[in-house]
Amino acid sequence: MDLQAIAQAIGAHLKGPNHIFKGVCIDSRQSCHEQLFVAIEGQRFDGHDYISQAIKQGAHALLIHNEYKLADIPSTVSILKVEDTTKGLGRLAAYWRQQYEIPVFALTGSCGKTTTKELTYTILNQSHQTLATQGTLNNHWGLPLTLLSLNKHHEVAILELGANHPHEIDYLAKIARPTAALITNVAPVHIAGFGSEAQIAKEKGQIYAYLKHGDWALINRDDQYYSYWLNRLPKGVNVLTFGCHDKADLRATDLQLQDGQLQFILTYQTQSCPIRLNLKGAYQVNNALAAAALSIVAGENLASIQSGLAQCKGPAGRMQLHVGKKGVKIIDDSYNANPTAVKAAINYLASCKGETVMILGEMGELGEAAPLYHTEIGAYAKKQGIHQLLAVGPLCQYTTQEFGSHGQWFNDKIALIKHLNTIVHDTMTILVKGSRSSQMETIITAINSE
Repeated sequence: MDLQAIAQAIGAHLKGPNHIFKGVCIDSRQSCHEQLFVAIEGQRFDGHDYISQAIKQGAHALLIHNEYKLADIPSTVSILKVEDTTKGLGRLAAYWRQQYEIPVFALTGSCGKTTTKELTYTILNQSHQTLATQGTLNNHWGLPLTLLSLNKHHEVAILELGANHPHEIDYLAKIARPTAALITNVAPVHIAGFGSEAQIAKEKGQIYAYLKHGDWALINRDDQYYSYWLNRLPKGVNVLTFGCHDKADLRATDLQLQDGQLQFILTYQTQSCPIRLNLKGAYQVNNALAAAALSIVAGENLASIQSGLAQCKGPAGRMQLHVGKKGVKIIDDSYNANPTAVKAAINYLASCKGETVMILGEMGELGEAAPLYHTEIGAYAKKQGIHQLLAVGPLCQYTTQEFGSHGQWFNDKIALIKHLNTIVHDTMTILVKGSRSSQMETIITAINSE
């Protein structure tokens, strides 16, 4: 990219030579060779403090908003000055996105975003050079960085959009300008930031707002907000519905669980094919259908969808099966948690043979209703016949109390792990679940095979 052109496109003031730069970086610990270093300022860090390190790493241009933090900058290093580097990064990504006319698929939702993105990528990458969001880099920094990695070889892009406060999806969708958009579902996730499920549905629905005539809106026919989204689409947008509903355009029937793996019949128009997933839990059907819907819009046939879905093993920390110490079976679903996802994971655990143990960390961002949600999980686990429930985190005291005599609460994970090491055996299956803030992956590390 040309610095002068970029300065004009994003409303920046350029000082220094007009370099051509080959990429964008925000982490001075990584190579910034011939790249533009964006000095992001967050709540607990300020990229302006690492400008010297970025220059040592090879950056030859800077995007900044705090000139007073500049010192001893070589004359060969150019500076782009904006009012806010986060917004400047977004404008830069929007400009770069406009240089490409390839299909751009954007997806959001309360649950299943990353798994759906991974499934879609596995399908499309069989025959297309596909760009996809790495991991969960789906926020106001991650999405722009993904778009800025677009190059002439890419034939399609799959973008994950996340939000925990109002207006974030609108901001990201405006940058992404998708040609197809999808919402996986709505559940009480980040409800502290939104206030209600209805507000979550409204926020997620903004992903459809920037679709143009001839673009595609993919809508979950099973979701309670289906009609709400359908009635608010821009004019001239094509619609493809997915779900188990008998009126869904792309639907799943004859669902079966065999050895914990999901099988179903996928039907689109007059064609059908059997699907077998390497993913755990019946709730994965929604993610598979969402990925199939995006793939249909991309022009894939059912055979390609069948092949791609069968290959994908899902992202780390999401219903991954391991064997740990003393042969104990571990279901690693530690990446994140919300009431809907926890109940779905409990359903899978309840289908496992032998003794079942749930290890729960707190579910975050649930607002004033957090104690109620944690209490409900205890009641649900008991109802589903889970044998033991071990938990950590203040809110999880509600969970173990509701679960009853076979529930045990711990002050910290060290105490929980110490107890766990005394009870594991080869006919036990353990589910580990908790919000990102609970860092439940430390439990997985502790009980995995040595």
